[in-house]
Amino acid sequence: MISEGEGADEIKIQSSDLLGQTIRVLPFQAFEDLPDVLGSSDVLVALLEPEASKFSIPSKVLTYLAAGRPVLGLMPSDNPAAFDIDLVGGRVFAPTSAGVAGGVDWLARLTVDDISRIGASSRDHAEREFNVEKIASDFENELVIARGALQ
Repeated sequence: MISEGEGADEIKIQSSDLLGQTIRVLPFQAFEDLPDVLGSSDVLVALLEPEASKFSIPSKVLTYLAAGRPVLGLMPSDNPAAFDIDLVGGRVFAPTSAGVAGGVDWLARLTVDDISRIGASSRDHAEREFNVEKIASDFENELVIARGALQ
């Protein structure tokens, strides 16, 4: 896992306690290495504190889905990104010690087939829902409607 801070520390502790082995946690990597990091991952973890959930839809979740990997979300379940994670077969748990334990348990139960199936679903969802051309077209249509309403 590549992360830093309390959430990463908690995952490291919980994995040791629950799995009998520690998930390896590396520090943040250089941005230019992001494609390699995403490509070498089996599962991607999105951490979001409850306070941040009120004003943040983490774009990293969109990046993770586009990478075609399962996502473990440690975030409030009412965050809009949590919906996307659940929809494609990933899992969302509260960003608490109990939530981390549930997430580690889910990770331990994933099979290679699960990872492949959820990864493909993640990529399909990202291509369908976050298509730049479609979003730009929808945005342009809204501007035309708004312009008409102002005239």
